[in-house]
Amino acid sequence: MASVIRSALRYLEVKHDGEQEIPDGLQSKWGNFDIFPVPVEQRRFNIWSYFSFWAIASMSVTAWAFGGNLLALGLSVGEGICCIVVAWTFVGLFAYLCGHPGSNMNLGFTALARTTFGLYGSYLPVMLLVFENVIFFGVNAYFGGLSAVVVISAMSSSFRVLKNTLPESAGITTQALPAACGVAIVFFGLFGWAINDNNGSVGKSLTSDLALSPTALAFGMLYGISTSAGSATAYSSRMSDWTRFSRTKNAPTVPLLLGAPILGSVTSILGILATNAVHNKNHVVEWNPLQLLLWLQKDKYSPACRAGTFFAGLALFYSLIINNLMGKIVPAGMDCAGLFPRWITTRRGSIILCIIGIIIQPWRFVTESTTFLKVLSSFGGMYSPSNDLFSQNLTATVFVSPLTAILAADYWLVHRRKWNVPDIFKQDGIYWYTFGVNWRAIIAFTLSIVWSMPGFVSNVKSSHITTGWTRMYQMSYIVNIAIAVVVFCVLSLAFPQVGLRTAAAWGEAPTTSVNSINDLEAMADKDGEPVEVEYA
Repeated sequence: MASVIRSALRYLEVKHDGEQEIPDGLQSKWGNFDIFPVPVEQRRFNIWSYFSFWAIASMSVTAWAFGGNLLALGLSVGEGICCIVVAWTFVGLFAYLCGHPGSNMNLGFTALARTTFGLYGSYLPVMLLVFENVIFFGVNAYFGGLSAVVVISAMSSSFRVLKNTLPESAGITTQALPAACGVAIVFFGLFGWAINDNNGSVGKSLTSDLALSPTALAFGMLYGISTSAGSATAYSSRMSDWTRFSRTKNAPTVPLLLGAPILGSVTSILGILATNAVHNKNHVVEWNPLQLLLWLQKDKYSPACRAGTFFAGLALFYSLIINNLMGKIVPAGMDCAGLFPRWITTRRGSIILCIIGIIIQPWRFVTESTTFLKVLSSFGGMYSPSNDLFSQNLTATVFVSPLTAILAADYWLVHRRKWNVPDIFKQDGIYWYTFGVNWRAIIAFTLSIVWSMPGFVSNVKSSHITTGWTRMYQMSYIVNIAIAVVVFCVLSLAFPQVGLRTAAAWGEAPTTSVNSINDLEAMADKDGEPVEVEYA
């Protein structure tokens, strides 16, 4: 039996042809060509590519729904807009800070995680994001199915009133099931095309009845900023997975620092204003655009309504597909390649995600398990169909935001943008730290989330805690980031790592051949230490 397993594992190993043999001195356990520096010929993205990226990422169902949920906290339209602008500014800033290694050294999130947490320690941030991607791929597929229901209902009145023949225990209706499965088919098709195209590798202001004191208003705004910024934390932390394909080092700068805040803010503001207009006319408050379209079909099933909801549903369907492809499927494939590079490529990892994401019956997470969603949202941004979006989504800031801050602090403040690139893929390199783990990063991460735990547990269990812990939880995005950065930098200064701020380039590899990594010996000084290489 053991021999059969060994044979199967050998068969599944990533195959490399010709010049794509793993260079001497590197173990296939730590790298394959999906996580090595991107070759020059594959660096195709320009400034408009990154503007398009953020247009798709920010113009989504989730971003649209944020504004209304801010008003549910008791904020006015103006205060809600202020929270949104500040939150998306944070998103753009951290996207730039974490994306710079990609455009500077053409390496992705796996490399950033390894240099900060160590080769084994990097499993923590990578697995957190993989877990989030697997679940929310399926959840997004469910909402994609819901948008497909809108489109089909606009074309067929009989489908709109189709009788549900499935039991209540199924957690989904006869109407939505084929649509959700159809989304999965589209995901596979688009994914295959994208990978192949890349050579393998979208009146009167509605106000709350809540009267807030100045103190409550201040913490309410901090709460809104935390939840809004936390929703896109995963995008920011793994931005280097996309900037590594940049044609020039400066191409992502303006789109990240300006494009993300502007496009994200505009979408949420439009959501506030449009929902407000519907409320003034029809006295209906529905922040979920998909549910709003279904309500419109139910209220007035006229030819004009059918045409309007058809094209709106089609646009949202497209948005959900592209967001899932760009924000869940491909990034999860990249992360899986970083976890198990000997056996998994980006393509294999993405296919595994698609299969698991449907097998887990994601509609059950949306329709049945509120507690599960509250816990799960700790690992990344999510969308909920209820007006309780923010009480659930705030926990997106608890775990991923301090990880993002530690990654940025290590690259900019500790290593000062200098990496010994070959050592990222070797067990005997400087990023091995202590038994493969950088304990400084682990301690900083642990201490940064401790303060949010009482509020997190209270949110999950809907239990009562003191006002102090509640407010600490409401400020978790800002507080966790501050604690993580301070603790990590202090520990790194007090206990500096071996080889700190020494750098060795991959050379221009793999412009000619990845084997030029072996030219590291020619770059070493007489003591065999890597030479200083100043990065832009």
